[in-house]
Amino acid sequence: MEGVITTRVMIEKTRMVVSFVTESELTEQALKKITDLLKEFGRKTKQETVAFVLDGQINYIDI
Repeated sequence: MEGVITTRVMIEKTRMVVSFVTESELTEQALKKITDLLKEFGRKTKQETVAFVLDGQINYIDI
């Protein structure tokens, strides 16, 4: 039922991982590695989307 809005509330057990890096460590290669890790995590946990926050902005990765 794509596009249908429901009022159901879905309660899930969630986990948060917090990591701090210096600006010099936040390279394009490092971002690719963490993105790949998050995609693998999403597949293994059967998620549709994985979210992460970078510099206060939430980002979503569709699995």
